[in-house]
Amino acid sequence: MDMVNPVKNKICGHSYEKEAIEKLIQDRHKKKKPARCPRIGCDNHDVNTADLVPDTALKRAIEVHNKKQSH
Repeated sequence: MDMVNPVKNKICGHSYEKEAIEKLIQDRHKKKKPARCPRIGCDNHDVNTADLVPDTALKRAIEVHNKKQSH
């Protein structure tokens, strides 16, 4: 799945697709459990939506890549 709306975690610095990470956080919190960063080896054990910020650099890189692919 290609990223369309990347966000970066302010705590650990990893990037995710916004919709996917928000769903993971919501599902874990419904079960009264913390949401771990899905990156293997990351020790951030409590990801929250408040920790997420738009990853504008990655979004620009994706847009440039997609433009090159379409030509």
